Amino acid sequence: MALDIYASDQEKSEAIRQWWRENGRAVLVGLIIGLLALLGLRSWTNYEQSRTSEASSLYQQILAAKDQDANAEIYNSAEHLLQEYSDTPYGLFSVLILAKEDQARGDLETATERLKGALEYARHPSLQKVIYLRLARLLLAMGSPQEVLTMLAEVKPGSFSSAYAELRGDAYVALGQPSEAQLAYQEALLGLGPSEQYRQILQMKLDNLAQP
Repeated sequence: MALDIYASDQEKSEAIRQWWRENGRAVLVGLIIGLLALLGLRSWTNYEQSRTSEASSLYQQILAAKDQDANAEIYNSAEHLLQEYSDTPYGLFSVLILAKEDQARGDLETATERLKGALEYARHPSLQKVIYLRLARLLLAMGSPQEVLTMLAEVKPGSFSSAYAELRGDAYVALGQPSEAQLAYQEALLGLGPSEQYRQILQMKLDNLAQP
């Protein structure tokens, strides 16, 4: 609305009233919609924070149960966490816990399926790499070394390069390919610091390959 600077005060007032009669309803509706959107966003944020806090509390209870070796309680609580709070980061953490418990129970197939499902929701690269490591170990235990090699070839290991190289070495051993296994173990050794105790395990694997 443009006002004539030379118009009288009465004319300006009348122009404002006329503009308000024509546009006031639209302005009010816009204000109401904006206010409702703001309140809705704030309410949703509070709801999300509340759910995350509840999930965190339950996850802490699971960790406390782990310290007490309460396996049944861990499994049931992790299942509840996954079902009720799957939209929080702790829902993903519960999958990792459940997979570990499934593995401890000897149910490697269920553990594998859980980890494969977790990869669909994991967004942080470091967490993805950890899941791939656990999944690769399970696949090796299930007798699928070629699947391990195929999967790891598609992943950038980053700071987990030594662990990934070792798993490739284990897969090559399972496939009866000692030369490739030796190269992988040597790569894994190069990725470790000189003082790391885990070097001894890798060296033992290399020594075993040299034995007739």
